[in-house]
Amino acid sequence: MKLKLIRKITLPILIVSLIIFSTGLLGHGIFWGIKTAFGYGGGGGGYYPPVNTNTNTNVNANTNINQPIQVLAPTIDAFSSPTGNSILVLHGGRDANTIVFINNSDNSVSYPTATTWQATVSLEIGLNFFTLTAKNSIGTSSGAVAIFVTRTGSADITGDNITDDLDLAKLVSNWNKNWSDGDYNKDGIIDDLDLAYLVSHWSI
Repeated sequence: MKLKLIRKITLPILIVSLIIFSTGLLGHGIFWGIKTAFGYGGGGGGYYPPVNTNTNTNVNANTNINQPIQVLAPTIDAFSSPTGNSILVLHGGRDANTIVFINNSDNSVSYPTATTWQATVSLEIGLNFFTLTAKNSIGTSSGAVAIFVTRTGSADITGDNITDDLDLAKLVSNWNKNWSDGDYNKDGIIDDLDLAYLVSHWSI
């Protein structure tokens, strides 16, 4: 009987001791273990682990520092080719605050508005090739736009290097019109003066 009584008394004490010991090992201290074991909240709602109030986040302010700046290539309006003119005025659009270059030079380029450009280029007889690019204020360049213009020799309108009935048909189809390709004397109209010029260069 005494042994049973000792076991009845010892067993609850052992269980309570294990609870106090184990909760103490979890880092909350022996007093918190006692409160837990006996259901005592201390009047303040119990113990709560400290909350990390540091709300700072590791934000990289230079997220875009290595991203390339895109420069839009300029656009070019439609132009006449082939042409018999020795000069040609090219024009088109551009991104604001960019400089337009033709064959890596901006000497002949002007800017009628903040988003347009124009330039006068000289043409040699045959095929003429130009590259059109834009640069921003820090020198970043856009992609290149290729421009091909054919200048006809003599009275060759069609660009096949001979003045023949095909050129005559082109001229006649634009009779009394302001058509620069066949307006050899540059008076703003296709007439008998241009016809006489074409005939004088027949088969040349």
